[in-house]
Amino acid sequence: VTGAGSGVGRAIAKVLAENGFNIILTGRREEKLTEVAKEIGEEKTYVIPSDVTSEQSVRELRKKILEHTGGKLDVLVNNVGGVPATSGMAHFFMEGFGPYSASKAGVEALMKTVAEEEKKHGIEVHLFDPQNVISEGNPQGEKDPMEVVGKVVEMAL
Repeated sequence: VTGAGSGVGRAIAKVLAENGFNIILTGRREEKLTEVAKEIGEEKTYVIPSDVTSEQSVRELRKKILEHTGGKLDVLVNNVGGVPATSGMAHFFMEGFGPYSASKAGVEALMKTVAEEEKKHGIEVHLFDPQNVISEGNPQGEKDPMEVVGKVVEMAL
């Protein structure tokens, strides 16, 4: 689970662990990831600090995940944020958010393409927009992250 130190990522990691998954927690802030690992249970978690905005950091993350899992990964949750807005910005437009909206639209198109490409390999790809959730970057959000993660876990099972 990327972005597992807070918000939706933290909630997803907790609920997946409650449903029997071992979890790799990744994000920029090791101290936040360590907190989540303690809450879940350190025997069910593996912490790998990483910054997905850095190509080198992503390469190192990939290497560590492959080493830790032996190349077998059942579920990947790509969950990261950067500004006080949700993934809905691909379809909701605000002045000054052009680059952010464009990046979200690009991610959405990429995920739909990967879903099409990988279905022949038996790999399911889902895109989930949690909408306006409360987070460190969006304290005025409308929903608690725990309210929205059930659908993500349902897709993972």
